[in-house]
Amino acid sequence: TMHDAIAKILKTLGGAVETDTIVYELYGKNLSAEEFRVAKDRVTKSLSKGKQLGKWYRIPDRAGVYTASLEY
Repeated sequence: TMHDAIAKILKTLGGAVETDTIVYELYGKNLSAEEFRVAKDRVTKSLSKGKQLGKWYRIPDRAGVYTASLEY
């Protein structure tokens, strides 16, 4: 699932990870501007839902930055 893929990326990369980095890890770097926009929207929604479910955390005071653990 998308949540599983995001959790794996956050754990693999460790520390604070920006939303754009997660998009590139999931979809590659050869996206058109429109493909990137759609992918980022999907990832952003999944990140928000996963945060609500306690699967990962958003870094306070850093928009669009997440971590698998607050012990980064």
